[in-house]
Amino acid sequence: MKTIWTIFLLYPISLFAQQNPVPDSVMHKLTGMLCNCMESSKIAEADIKKGKTIFNDCFYSVTSIYQYSEEATALEKKLNNKEDKSKLVEATLALLVDSCKDFQKFYTRVSKQPELPEPLAIVKEGYFLDKIKMTSRKMDWKKNDAFMRTYTAKDIAKSKIQIVYDIRYVFKTESEAQKYYAGKLEFLSEGSTEIPNSLKSLGVSESNVYGMDPKMEEAFGKSLDMQQVNYIFRIKNVVAKIFVSASKKATPAEMLVFAKEAIARIKATK
Repeated sequence: MKTIWTIFLLYPISLFAQQNPVPDSVMHKLTGMLCNCMESSKIAEADIKKGKTIFNDCFYSVTSIYQYSEEATALEKKLNNKEDKSKLVEATLALLVDSCKDFQKFYTRVSKQPELPEPLAIVKEGYFLDKIKMTSRKMDWKKNDAFMRTYTAKDIAKSKIQIVYDIRYVFKTESEAQKYYAGKLEFLSEGSTEIPNSLKSLGVSESNVYGMDPKMEEAFGKSLDMQQVNYIFRIKNVVAKIFVSASKKATPAEMLVFAKEAIARIKATK
């Protein structure tokens, strides 16, 4: 399902003003409320990922509140129609770019981001970790979507390896995968600190490895019995991520085994 932000990225700003689906008075009131919401959420200071979340949350929050106002009739009809809803978003964004300073600052950063290739919608199951082998390790299996599988220890309190997030993005060409890897690396790293642990010796095209999210340690303290390693790598036209959350009793080798198995699976799948 497309978020409001995704709809935003589909249309050039120059087209927005031509598609105002509701009266100007309604639009200006709506965008004023939306601007206030984003300013209070500090969108101007947010990174790209956080800023997109702020925009979506504010849009849904403001339009939800507005539907109960005395001017809601026209707006409610637009929100119940898929095509009109897209037009409403476009018109709203045009006004925000013109009138909301905090959003302008954020939009300027976003507009400079390169357009990245889209991964294929279907990923062969063979690219992911072996379900039978993972469940034999007493881990529950979950298919999140086409790109992600999650394995969770049946008894997290007693398990060295607690959760493994298994993610794949497949592209038509290696060049597309390379561009996606470079453009999405910051997002895939989840803001963690990179550690010197290359996977190049295992035959990957490129790799980056990240440790524990510093915010986790700040929130729970170093006494928290948890360590995390985020293995991000590319093998030709496949971008992969193996995120391992484990007890501090787990050794680096015990965590690395999942990245090794993922690499072998990708290489073996045609």
